[in-house]
Amino acid sequence: MGITVNTSALLSSGGFDVQSLVDAMIQADEAPEQVWQNQLQAAQSQASALQSLSTDLSNLSNDADALNDYTGAFASRSVNSSDSSVVSATAGTGATLGTHTVTVTNLASKASYYSNTNVASGGTALTGGGTLSIKVGSGQTQTIDLGTYNTLNKVAAQINKLSIGVTASVINDSSGAVLSVVGNNTGTANDVGLSTTAGAALSFTQTSSGKDANYSIDGIPLTSATNTVSGIISNVSFQLLGTSSNPVDVSVNANTDAASQAISNFVNDYNTLISAINSQFTFDTSTNSAGPLAGDTMVRQLQEQMLGAISGSTSSSGSITGLSSLGIAMNDDGTLSLDSSTLNNALNSNFSDVQTFLQNTNNGFALNVSNLLTNLTDPANGPIVVDLKGINATESSLNDSINNFNANMAILRQQLVDQLTRASNALQELPLQEEQIAADLGQMPTISNSSGSNSSNTVG
Repeated sequence: MGITVNTSALLSSGGFDVQSLVDAMIQADEAPEQVWQNQLQAAQSQASALQSLSTDLSNLSNDADALNDYTGAFASRSVNSSDSSVVSATAGTGATLGTHTVTVTNLASKASYYSNTNVASGGTALTGGGTLSIKVGSGQTQTIDLGTYNTLNKVAAQINKLSIGVTASVINDSSGAVLSVVGNNTGTANDVGLSTTAGAALSFTQTSSGKDANYSIDGIPLTSATNTVSGIISNVSFQLLGTSSNPVDVSVNANTDAASQAISNFVNDYNTLISAINSQFTFDTSTNSAGPLAGDTMVRQLQEQMLGAISGSTSSSGSITGLSSLGIAMNDDGTLSLDSSTLNNALNSNFSDVQTFLQNTNNGFALNVSNLLTNLTDPANGPIVVDLKGINATESSLNDSINNFNANMAILRQQLVDQLTRASNALQELPLQEEQIAADLGQMPTISNSSGSNSSNTVG
């Protein structure tokens, strides 16, 4: 194993540090594992970088889909009113562009009543008895006995309990309390009839009746039970807010802000992707290395495909002859710059041309890019997915090799500990053995030989 042991030192020391010696011996055999660990770290860095690129690619794919969506940003609408105090409007996706004239003669209203007699409070007893009758629209007349329900609070509670389309409330002020009865809905069909018998404890004054709104759109006279009008013009809803003898112009326009934001999102996410790819091939002098994917040919091909999709665009429509007409230009590093002024001018002046340039079913820019990105982000066969599968397989193989190696090293470590422990114990016993040998030698008889005399043994 390449480990040098000083036997003289071991013998003189009477033993040795088993753990330190085993560590030194194992370390010499761990070189292959370090190579695998380095390879595993590199594979993990590659996988992380690919996952990041995959996210960037998905974001860009979503942006391209949004630009190519007929019901998306380019179908969004904004509405302007020449007098928003009289009428406002909202327009849904895909509403037809154009201007409509709206004249409001009267607004839809609710029926309302209040009691004529003030009492000290809502709980003050009423005098006079009698009955109160209420009818809403074509519904049945409901009658309340004012002798039984003889306070404003009780009358209000009983009216509300009927649930016939009116709300009763006790209104208190410095002069006392009165009963208010208001219809829940506007319109002639929801008008409220309210009366009391002669001499009853309560009588009422009507402040308004349930009426339909009378208005016209583009000269066509119309009525509505509510002040919110929808269904007259497809995907456009009008809110009648006041009356005026002068027509109000309500224009349905393309939502250029939404379209501009969609294009800006695409440019920003494209730049994020290209910058991330470029960074893989940028040499870092401080680390003397490039990105973890610098040697990945798939990433280089991805870079070429994205640059080609932008620089190779041949789509055009009317006044829009290419991306430059939208204020989009390619920089030297492949990223894009966006001139917002040019883009907004194109959207405000030639909105339909911009939309056709992007969404033309034959060769629209957004359509082409969307199709490319759909293939690149395919969850089963996309190039990044395939690349990741290979790297994941490599990681799995390296982890298996490392785990198996560590298991074998653990066995070897235990074997060495056992062997060296026995050896150390044996060395520790040597001094005792030497002492025993010396003692044994000292007890042996001494034999002397005298010249010229008979031999004799002396035990000393």
